[in-house]
Parts: sequence; structure tokens; C-alpha cells
Amino acid sequence: MHVFETIDKSGRKIHLSKERWQHIRLEHPEITNEYEIERP
Repeated sequence: MHVFETIDKSGRKIHLSKERWQHIRLEHPEITNEYEIERP
């Protein structure tokens, strides 16, 4: 499952997995939810 998915500038689909989101939350407690991530 993905937290979110987007298209990069070169047209590739990229996503943030739940596993990577958990890592971000553990290592960067100042980010409390996925809505704080800058989106295009």
C-alpha cells in the first residue's frame, strides 16, 4: 500500500510506501502526518 503516489518531472510514477513513511515518522518526529509533505 502507498501513502501517496505522484509523477516526477521526467514522467516516472513514484510513490511513498507505508514502510518508508514509518521510517520518516521515526527519524523525523517533526513531521506528524502525510499532509505535511509538500506535494506538486
